[in-house]
Amino acid sequence: MRPLTTSASAATEPSFRVARADELAAILELEDEAGRMFAEAGLPPDLEGLPRAEVLEAIEAGTLWVIPDAEERLRAFALCQLKPDALHLRELDVHPDHMHQGLGRRLVDYACERAAERGLPRVTLTTFAEVPWNAPLYLRYGFEVLPPDRLPPWLAELRRHEDAGVLGRWPRIAMARAA
Repeated sequence: MRPLTTSASAATEPSFRVARADELAAILELEDEAGRMFAEAGLPPDLEGLPRAEVLEAIEAGTLWVIPDAEERLRAFALCQLKPDALHLRELDVHPDHMHQGLGRRLVDYACERAAERGLPRVTLTTFAEVPWNAPLYLRYGFEVLPPDRLPPWLAELRRHEDAGVLGRWPRIAMARAA
């Protein structure tokens, strides 16, 4: 089990910690920066961002983890939500300047460890099926596609909500990985 905060002394081992409420603006800014890449995949770069209240709720619940740099600037974050049968990965963002360093994979692994600690059997997410750094990446991270008829009620409702909104214009899927 990895402690909540790990040593940042090794360049290959990032420091994980729970986000603080005073980092709300930095989290939303990081989300915006990472979201600009969606234009490259033919999606609008200004997709709906995270609601501030949802970010603060995850911070309060201790389920929003960040990886800061040595100066405490955020490089990446994972926002998760506790569900009855899973830890749901609502958002995973890595700042474009820090991509391809394994930070996303480490945050996913960290979320899986936290889920296991809470007795939750899996981590779930919903994502774009055809965006290269979405579903294909999560498959490499050990996630599996969940067939629509096997979704728990809360996840089926989330997918219906996504399909009814702006996200429904592109193929999306639900995925899960054992914790």
